[in-house]
Amino acid sequence: MNQSKKPILFVVATLNHYRNYITTGALKSVNGSFVFLVHPALAGKDFGVNKDKIIPYVYPGEKGSFYKHIVGLGCWRYQNKDPGLAMYVKGFSPRKKKIYKILTRTPFYQFAKWFFLLRGRDNRLDDIVSRINPSVIIVPAAVYGGLDLELARIAKKSNIPSFFLIENWDNLGGRMIYPYTPNYLGVWSCQGAEHAVRFRNFPEKNIFILGTSRFINYFRREGQNLSSPYPFKFMLYAGSSLPYNELEVLHKLDDLVGKYRPDLKVVFRPGLVQHARNCPDVFFEYDFKNIILDIPARAYYKKEAGHKVKDGFNPVYSPDMSYFPRLFANMEFMVCPLSTMMLEGLIFSKRVYGLAHDDGLHWRNLKYLYETYEHFRGIERVKNSSIIHRLEDLEKIFTSPEWFKSSEDQIDTDYFISNDTGNYPLNLKKAVSAILSNHELA
Repeated sequence: MNQSKKPILFVVATLNHYRNYITTGALKSVNGSFVFLVHPALAGKDFGVNKDKIIPYVYPGEKGSFYKHIVGLGCWRYQNKDPGLAMYVKGFSPRKKKIYKILTRTPFYQFAKWFFLLRGRDNRLDDIVSRINPSVIIVPAAVYGGLDLELARIAKKSNIPSFFLIENWDNLGGRMIYPYTPNYLGVWSCQGAEHAVRFRNFPEKNIFILGTSRFINYFRREGQNLSSPYPFKFMLYAGSSLPYNELEVLHKLDDLVGKYRPDLKVVFRPGLVQHARNCPDVFFEYDFKNIILDIPARAYYKKEAGHKVKDGFNPVYSPDMSYFPRLFANMEFMVCPLSTMMLEGLIFSKRVYGLAHDDGLHWRNLKYLYETYEHFRGIERVKNSSIIHRLEDLEKIFTSPEWFKSSEDQIDTDYFISNDTGNYPLNLKKAVSAILSNHELA
């Protein structure tokens, strides 16, 4: 059958998937008809297709745990080959470490993999894909989860090309071990392509540099309302879910702004959730003279305990992306732990200071992460980007900004996030067309 007459199967498993691909219009240029495999909580939303093209489905959570064990076994087995895997393993419970140590021994490893793969299968998903008979399966993927890996398995078994769209900056920067891999990857940038080849042994010819759909409007500012969300000058402190002493940084900034920049306010935009921290970590505005909590963040801050959002379909955990251009365009500068927020500030040509210090309280502190995570390599070489390795050097932002010299060996933000992200719909269209052509010729 002609591939162009078959539908394209696109997975929308989370509210963020809906925001990033449907609301943004990321799919609008792709030729062909779509069938959407969606979480039932999203089935009532507008996908721009008839209701019979929306297939509700949830991959059983208990089966997903078996895929997590496969990934965990791979991390344990190869931890000495990659510091990222070693860090991942360090977070395992003592019980899990004992079990994985046994199961990764040569007599048991292949059997354990076979057993977990068998238990992770969901035959109902096989049947759904068989009925749809798609030309290609497109999956927004972060760290490959059970649903992603099941679809990669089914695609391979059924000779259907699978195309995974990498969701996050850090998703390819480590040697994670997966039992199934997609045929094609859509990545953010040259860095993502390099990491896919280097760490995943992915064939370069099967990688497409697309940008990322959630930043489309960052690169299409014409006609946008970029008025400031605040009636005063402000710097942005973009928080993080990472385990570090966030309040210590905020108190120091509060003092420095009061001393050197009384004309300035600090807007604190916390991460959606936070990992457990070995220190007080609840921000109260009344404890600070010069810091306010970002107004939209008040809807979600500390609504969840722990580092995972339990109510993933609550819209407060899927921020309106049209707000961020106004925030970034009007801030004086940004201070933040190393995160995607750094790239977002740099896209808007703002000065960004990334924190990479050891707070003395957490083993997986910001210094450790900066030295371990591959995707941070070279970020200090981007124009307007500086890394702060000691917390006391925060003061130099206000007293000696010239101390933060620009790298003589600069690289463009395009290395980390493609400057062509504004053309994401067209980039995706070209990628899908190439995949279908390749499959017809195979």
